[in-house]
Amino acid sequence: MNIQLHPKHGLNPTMDTCFYCGEAKNILLVGNHTQRFKEEGLADSTGRMNHQIGVTDMEPCSNCAKYMKQGIILISTKDEINDEPYRTGGWVVIKEEALKRMINVELFEQIRKKHFAFVPDVVWDKLGLPRGEVEGIPSS
Repeated sequence: MNIQLHPKHGLNPTMDTCFYCGEAKNILLVGNHTQRFKEEGLADSTGRMNHQIGVTDMEPCSNCAKYMKQGIILISTKDEINDEPYRTGGWVVIKEEALKRMINVELFEQIRKKHFAFVPDVVWDKLGLPRGEVEGIPSS
């Protein structure tokens, strides 16, 4: 695979972010293949890429992959905006055994397969889950 260098911006690097925690994940070298990115507003009129373009896949970053081995990532949300849940700052990792005791088996099995779930604020608060940073886990 060849990267066609951008005449002004060279490798034209940008970064994508982790879907789960929102932290920078990968450095992407776009080169001169930016027409689509310009059309989507991810590159300026000269073709220079934005510093960070957002989520490009569902692959977790290395930190989130470690958390997923420890348990299930739960992310607090409220009403959807543009068909995406609006994140409200709650972000925790819960052991599978604990989550299994809180919800029905069918729902638990669906969540366990993905190792994460969005949780509406109303449910989040009823479960007494924390918001903000807890034991080094980022707030979203």
